[in-house]
Amino acid sequence: MQRKIVWMLVSCLMALSLVMASCGPAEEEEGVEVEEEEVVEEEVEEEVVEEGIEMVTDTLGRLVEKPEYGGTLTMAFTGSPRDWDECFQPVWVTWGNRIVCELVTQGNWLMGPSGTGEVGFTANTFPFPSFMTGCLAESWEIVDDETLIFNIRKGVHFQDKPPTNGREMDAYDVEYSLLRMVNCPQSYNHVNYALGKDLKSITALDKWTVEMKSMPGRLSRVWSGYVGTEGWVIPHEVIEEYGDMREAVNGCGTGPFMVTDYVVDTSVTYVRHDNYWQNDPLHPENQLPYADGVKSLIIPDKSSRLAGFRTGKIDVMRNLLLEDKEQFQKTNPELVWSNELPQSSKFCWRIDTPPFDDIRVRKALLMAIDRWAIVNDYYKGDAEILNEVCMPCGELEHYYTPLDELPPEARENYEYDPDRARELLADAGYPDGFKTECICTSTSVDMLSIMAGYWEDIGIDCDIKVMESGAMSGVSRNKTYTQMIWCSSNPNRAEMFNQYTAGQDQNNSMVDDPYINNLFEESAATLLTEPERNAEMVKEGIQYVISQAYSFVPPTPYYHTGWWPWIKAYNGEKTPGCWAHFDTWSKYLWIDQGLKNSMGY
Repeated sequence: MQRKIVWMLVSCLMALSLVMASCGPAEEEEGVEVEEEEVVEEEVEEEVVEEGIEMVTDTLGRLVEKPEYGGTLTMAFTGSPRDWDECFQPVWVTWGNRIVCELVTQGNWLMGPSGTGEVGFTANTFPFPSFMTGCLAESWEIVDDETLIFNIRKGVHFQDKPPTNGREMDAYDVEYSLLRMVNCPQSYNHVNYALGKDLKSITALDKWTVEMKSMPGRLSRVWSGYVGTEGWVIPHEVIEEYGDMREAVNGCGTGPFMVTDYVVDTSVTYVRHDNYWQNDPLHPENQLPYADGVKSLIIPDKSSRLAGFRTGKIDVMRNLLLEDKEQFQKTNPELVWSNELPQSSKFCWRIDTPPFDDIRVRKALLMAIDRWAIVNDYYKGDAEILNEVCMPCGELEHYYTPLDELPPEARENYEYDPDRARELLADAGYPDGFKTECICTSTSVDMLSIMAGYWEDIGIDCDIKVMESGAMSGVSRNKTYTQMIWCSSNPNRAEMFNQYTAGQDQNNSMVDDPYINNLFEESAATLLTEPERNAEMVKEGIQYVISQAYSFVPPTPYYHTGWWPWIKAYNGEKTPGCWAHFDTWSKYLWIDQGLKNSMGY
């Protein structure tokens, strides 16, 4: 129930006027003009709070409903966790332990949509120190361009279950956990941020201090890989007792919830960690989490998920399309909504192969597309034109250039000009166009068909070859395609340029540009130590990449998040600061059980 504001007009009269009014009009003396008393109206705001709703002031000075404890948050997932131990699978598929275990840092909740709104916490960016705060580390220090020091938080306890039985976590646990990630051959970090490649050492200097050293110029990659993405802190006793954490009930961390039951392909049940260390940053007197537990339902069928949300059995629903939202607005108008821009997909053409080695051909392909028509007609206006290389979000605003501010050589690639496209093709030696092909999966056929239709208008015949996703992954990884491939884009990693750097696995356009190759190294070297220089360098680099037409990112449609109004202190957050940790927002919200009951659920 929302706080109601009533505006009232209060007439303020002088005491004498009130007396005169009560006695009737005064007699006018002959020859004396009696001046009427001016009535001054003053607008007063009076706060009327619905009976039974207790209000408090949060740390930002806002009058809000007082949070309450209790209830269970219910969410839905399309499939079971692929694993429960991030030493064997990346964190984005070992989702079952994301609220069980924690990292040394986390996003600053006060800066997100539920706080000041400086960042959105939906873009799934990698962690930037500017919007991060301490988690298991109370603070950190960038000592030099190769050294990070973390001051580990005291008074943090592992969950009260065997074999740790709630003992206190310390720096030696952080050292053990991160080195385990380094040395496990199957781990994502072993493959991507290994010792001798990016990481030099991880050392507990004493019980409350951890030192991390990188190889020269690689400190930011160590930060991304071991501080804000991978690297759950776990107790060594669990591994000594069970060998790993691949069984759901073996998981043990310092997080706000712990697993009590897991039914494969059905559900995961969590209960509150009663000795959790963190208090609510908006209400420092309150220990987190507020909910008694979390229920993660595993529902592969979309229609079943939508039905569960419609009937109130699911509290929060993510990744909905506009058509889904519009339907819910008809059947369930009380739902609350936010939107988010997902990672985009793109066309990659091999620029090491004719005809795409000619920038005129690449620019012609871009100018042949009416992007605004796609946004307005195909996506009903619910899409973003410019989501290429860098995502338009608060976390990346220091890198992002709006479309109308791009340099002319970059902005022209977004202009629909088929006549100019034909001229460019003719100048490049293709007056009659050419034949090409693009491989994709079945989910991309519709958009690719639209693109092919536009290209046909300028004489380009694009053969669409549909492949099964597994086979397509192999073709993409081995670079065995000959012309174009439809693949994912990572505008949430704007600072990395790994999709355009020679030798990088995700460089599907086969770019080998000395400027970008150098930028890849310079950005990694300056991200933490020279953030202002880094921002200027990366912003210019993004503009350059767009101008070179190394790939084509079609308009990106928005996804929508809906939740029932009994879910309080939540504003659509997805991943607060730490990439792929999608559910950690659950510890901050609270459930208005009285409202839920009054709505009949």
